[in-house]
Amino acid sequence: MRRKTTVAAVLAITLIASTTAAMAAGKSGGTSSVWLVRYGQTAPAAATAPSFGEQVTFAFTTSKTTRPWVLNECFQDGVRVSAEVHGFFDGYMFGQVYTLGPTDRWTGGAAACTATLLSEDHNTTQVLATTTYSVTG
Repeated sequence: MRRKTTVAAVLAITLIASTTAAMAAGKSGGTSSVWLVRYGQTAPAAATAPSFGEQVTFAFTTSKTTRPWVLNECFQDGVRVSAEVHGFFDGYMFGQVYTLGPTDRWTGGAAACTATLLSEDHNTTQVLATTTYSVTG
């Protein structure tokens, strides 16, 4: 009896692991990427970091969703001081411009930021790609 229970547990763990790996691979395969673009420019941001108060947007590639979102978060000393999320699809009403401060928690200075490309389908959010960048004070 104990051997059957052990075999069943191993099979269940293997099934869960393979299902999780398949889900992590994405629903349509391929890769996704996201990168910073200075607002008003069409090319990716130059090698220099954007400045506090500057406006930016993001460009991306993905084949995993037709309704992507980009979450931009900035941190000072590990504390989140800014967070904005915008949809990058037809019908999204609030634009795709992000302002790098000021906020009530970010009144100046440098910050470390992360942009995350997201997919939300059937109330499940999936991270498709991330990029990090610095903001100068």
